[in-house]
Amino acid sequence: MPPGKIVVIHEAVEAGVLATPSPAAIADVMRRYGLHSPYCLFVGNLEPRKNLPRLIQAFAQVRRRLGAAGRSTQLVLAGTRAWLHAGIFRAVEEHGLGAAVVFTDYVPLARSAGALRGRDVFRVPVAL
Repeated sequence: MPPGKIVVIHEAVEAGVLATPSPAAIADVMRRYGLHSPYCLFVGNLEPRKNLPRLIQAFAQVRRRLGAAGRSTQLVLAGTRAWLHAGIFRAVEEHGLGAAVVFTDYVPLARSAGALRGRDVFRVPVAL
């Protein structure tokens, strides 16, 4: 293959996502998506191979423990609905988490930094 036809794509986040947003930008993202602190954030397509029903189950356990201590949190799932996503919504219903789980759909890059910096826990999907 001629070197001119090869393009290297590095696995990394764009620089804009890593920039520290202003407190106003974080507040805008939280207001736009109905978030309150603390919240846990997942970013990725909503599909079975991301094991989101297990994440939702674990979140339900954490939320019960926090509730017993008089605290609460949200789980924010930021991503596009992909193939076979219905099980994710069923898991939310089964655990009675309707008000505690926020589905944002796709979050534009311009708002990603605010969403990432405002969160308290961040889960990155890992392929097995």
